[in-house]
Amino acid sequence: MRRCIYLSVLGCLILLLACGTREDPQRHIKNLYSWDERVRLRAGNALVLMGEKAVPAVIKELESSQNPQVKYICVQILGRIGDKRATPHLIPFLKSQNRYIAAKAAEALGIIADQRAAGALVEAARDTCTDLRANAVFALAKTKSPQAWEVISKSLNDPSVKVRVKALQAVGRCRYSQVAPRVIQMVSDPSPLVRLKAVQALRWIGDKPGVVDALIKALEDSRLSVRLQAITSLQVIGNPKAIVPLEKLAARGGERDRRAAKWAIEEIKKQMERK
Repeated sequence: MRRCIYLSVLGCLILLLACGTREDPQRHIKNLYSWDERVRLRAGNALVLMGEKAVPAVIKELESSQNPQVKYICVQILGRIGDKRATPHLIPFLKSQNRYIAAKAAEALGIIADQRAAGALVEAARDTCTDLRANAVFALAKTKSPQAWEVISKSLNDPSVKVRVKALQAVGRCRYSQVAPRVIQMVSDPSPLVRLKAVQALRWIGDKPGVVDALIKALEDSRLSVRLQAITSLQVIGNPKAIVPLEKLAARGGERDRRAAKWAIEEIKKQMERK
């Protein structure tokens, strides 16, 4: 009996989902203009769930709407769906006078990861808007374009913390070991967030000259988050040179330092045994 009820409920759910896939996106697009934020949120989520079937209607609304908020939401929806048909329609919005829309367009193009956007993203990475530069740099890394390397390398020296952070995330994503010397310098950056991301990036760069020494230095950072990430990076790299500094930290550090350092030492020793 219970099995029959379960199958009946399951059948109803499947039927509802099937009906949902035939739903007209225009009803949800209309609700994007609602003054009620909850209504707009539900409409946006519904369009995302419709997936590729909603793309043409969302693109049309993006290009025709005079409402900046609706344009922003449409850009966001297209990014979340991730359909490459949206690429040529999103690229012009990198030059939008509305900086929020431009930055969101760069983010959406990064999610879609279409190399056709690479040239426009390179240009956007030189913009005066910090958010646009930051999103464009990371988006370039996700497109895996040959043009990305030079832009990301230059962005490591950007005056904005936000851009430097995104550039470091891009380095980690693309495993750009060529920039190891600059990333090593950034372990001493004035910004704690930049130092944290630099230590993370070094983990992915691997055991290149100077990397382990920089991570050992980071074990003395004033921020716990940076120290813990340095411990993790040293454990992943697995260079035995890190054992003695980790033992010192395990003996004199705080509780979380000690626990993490002891675990890293054990893992490095296991790696040595396997070799």
